[in-house]
Amino acid sequence: MHLAKKSRLLGSMDADQSRRWAAGRIAFLFQKSQGRCEEIFKAMIARGFENRVTLHSFQRLKGRDIAAAMAALVIWGCFLVW
Repeated sequence: MHLAKKSRLLGSMDADQSRRWAAGRIAFLFQKSQGRCEEIFKAMIARGFENRVTLHSFQRLKGRDIAAAMAALVIWGCFLVW
């Protein structure tokens, strides 16, 4: 945004104007992101979010999972050597 503003100017801005413009852009971006977060939160509430997070534990690996991982490692190792 700074480069776009700078390229549109015919003259130069003094330091005070530049600081005010930059602060205004920062405030604008903050307001836009805050509004977006509020919209997303409202959409989550509308879809059933209850403001609490539940974590599920991982299942134990089975023999076929370990065998598949070993087969993938062997195939990957063959391609590296080849």
